[in-house]
Amino acid sequence: MYWNYIVFIICLIAAVFTVTQEFRRANRQRLGFRIAALVVAIASIGAIAVPISYWGTKPGGNEAVLLTAGFSRDSLSKYKGDSLFTADLAISKENPKARLITLSEFQNFSPAVSGLHILGYGLTESELKQLAGIPLIYHAGRYPVGVSSVSWTEKIKQGQRFRLQGDFNNTSDKQVRLVLKDLGTVTDSLIVAPQANASFALTSQPKGEGKITEQLLAISGADTLEREPLPVEITPVQPLKVLVLSGSPGFENKFLKNWLADNRFGVAIRSAISKNKFSTAFINMEQLPLASLSPSTLDKFDVLIGDLSTLRSLSSAENTALKNQVINNGFGLIVRADTIFKTADWLQGGFSTYKGPPKDTKAMSLTIEGEQNPLKLLNPEQNFINLQDGTQTLASDGQLRTLAALNIAGAGKIVFTTIADTYTWALSGNKDAYSQFWSALISKSAKDGPVAESWRPVAGSFPAMNMPVVLTVNNANLPGRVVIDNAGLSPMQSPQLPFQWQVEWWPAKTGWQAIKQQGLADSVYVYNRDNWAAIQAFEKMTATKKYASAATFNGVTKQIQQKVRIEAPKIYFYLLLLFCCAFLWLEGKMPPKQAR
Repeated sequence: MYWNYIVFIICLIAAVFTVTQEFRRANRQRLGFRIAALVVAIASIGAIAVPISYWGTKPGGNEAVLLTAGFSRDSLSKYKGDSLFTADLAISKENPKARLITLSEFQNFSPAVSGLHILGYGLTESELKQLAGIPLIYHAGRYPVGVSSVSWTEKIKQGQRFRLQGDFNNTSDKQVRLVLKDLGTVTDSLIVAPQANASFALTSQPKGEGKITEQLLAISGADTLEREPLPVEITPVQPLKVLVLSGSPGFENKFLKNWLADNRFGVAIRSAISKNKFSTAFINMEQLPLASLSPSTLDKFDVLIGDLSTLRSLSSAENTALKNQVINNGFGLIVRADTIFKTADWLQGGFSTYKGPPKDTKAMSLTIEGEQNPLKLLNPEQNFINLQDGTQTLASDGQLRTLAALNIAGAGKIVFTTIADTYTWALSGNKDAYSQFWSALISKSAKDGPVAESWRPVAGSFPAMNMPVVLTVNNANLPGRVVIDNAGLSPMQSPQLPFQWQVEWWPAKTGWQAIKQQGLADSVYVYNRDNWAAIQAFEKMTATKKYASAATFNGVTKQIQQKVRIEAPKIYFYLLLLFCCAFLWLEGKMPPKQAR
């Protein structure tokens, strides 16, 4: 400001002095032109020294640039330093020209921000809401190397397999090895090729029970690109009581009995010796009379396993009692198709079977509930099941033909399988496949227990320390306050879903955090803010692109004209100064006119 006054005073003094000298000049020809040239020249010098601006209209108004994680430094050359901003402290430290602000401050700019350029991965949905409708131009950063989406079984029963699946984006020129670790031990791994976006699926068999944290590592050469936690809760299995009916002693039932006993199931076996005479055996449970399968006897069990021929030989009273137990009481029934019957009754769950081609070696691989076992486990001359509407395949061969399926029968479930020699898997050393097969059949046929109500983060979010987390639970009558890490929170009922409640919580530390409430005990895992960074980047990019496209679609089509101060280009003042100086020089060379 003082500089402007100094320049003005100097120019004024120079103008008075030069004009006075012109009046004292002996040659008074073209006096007016010389004075005008001197005044314009001095004014031009002042305009060069002091910026001259004027009010005018400018399309687009005031534009700003917001730097976010993942932006390219090469792109900054397009923008002026005074228009750079960031809401990230780390970016501000690395780029001093970028002014550190909060996103809400863009609303207070004068003149108002008419266009905001966002460089990098962008912002989250909650952050974008703070922009409150400011038109946005998104310049996306390069997609990061890392896991772009992921899901896993957060709660499993003891003995069940832990499953992890997702997508990995490898934009590098090196292959990346994904490794799943259980308590520091590698349990599964795979390779992602360079320049590939690949889906992956990894599994493990966690030991023990309680809350544990598996790990997913992404390794490229000697560098560990990602080390991500996978929290999982292992709950103890409530031992089921299983009744096995056999037409005669055999290896299949012997191995099944041993496996059930080893896995703490209550087992009762009834084997036919002759007509109306049976041998019985009991493991992990009290002895019961099994000569006749009455309703009171079946009430003592959860699942019945039997060959189709044996089940069809039951008396009329036993058949009626079993059918009533399945349809009305949710009893589980597993039927092994040892014989092909032309007519299907309720015991087959409506399934019919057919025989595959002889010596079909391509069909010998086994898939159990979506997990491929590459070993050749099946008989080349295998029978298969014709599927029907409303059924679920539990096991299939290499050509996706069904070997075991589930059907709903009233309140209960019927599992039907054509595999009759699973004991050969255990004999050949494939004990994992044997365990997976029978675990799948028994768990699917058993009556579903009550679903435990639990607090869970909103879909797709990773609760992080010092970041807001919204937890929800489905409970029509939620009593009392919620206590998380000694912080008391009051749940709010959803106006759209009356049975859903939610709380907003700011975690203060990482790891498992207990949730306590009257009648409900739960827990939630809190991550570090840098966990799953690639997924967070992908989510930000998706949200920012969506916001930008919506703003463009809903914006006005007429270009905004804003009244602003516009600085006059100095080139015009240089040209005026040059013209005036040239005129004064030429005029001085002209000889004076002689008086007549």
